[in-house]
Amino acid sequence: MKADRDLTKLDQTFRRKLEAVVRDLAGHGIKAFVTEGFRSVERQQWLWAQGRARKGPIVTKCDGIQRKSVHQGGHAADIAFRGAKLYQPGNNPLVWELLDLSAKAHGLSWKGTWNFKDHLHKDHLHLELRVRWDPAQERTPKWLCGGPRLPGRQAVPAR
Repeated sequence: MKADRDLTKLDQTFRRKLEAVVRDLAGHGIKAFVTEGFRSVERQQWLWAQGRARKGPIVTKCDGIQRKSVHQGGHAADIAFRGAKLYQPGNNPLVWELLDLSAKAHGLSWKGTWNFKDHLHKDHLHLELRVRWDPAQERTPKWLCGGPRLPGRQAVPAR
């Protein structure tokens, strides 16, 4: 089952912010593109089955029904970078710093700055719209499977 790269299926606010991050990176010569955005229930279940009912490593904790992914609400996307060929920036601190600054400036959270262990997003290239978060709460709302938000990681109000 193929990943959905149709940005029109994403939440309008998230899409605008995601496109701004991609433009910011392009302004520094870094070509980023979306590898996956919106996920249907079927796609989420297909991913959840990997490493369980199908061979391969487990790639998600969200089954798409009881635990929904932020991708299902159109509030998350995975990106990659392209040079002469598809690549991961690896230890290039400039790429990570630019991604960090741009994501924060546009009110997005990205895997590289999460302060909890997420063994499933090994590539660090998952971005999501920050949700309003009450620091008194210890866990993410059940419908949102982006992982726990710890105190001190309060959401930035949307611009």
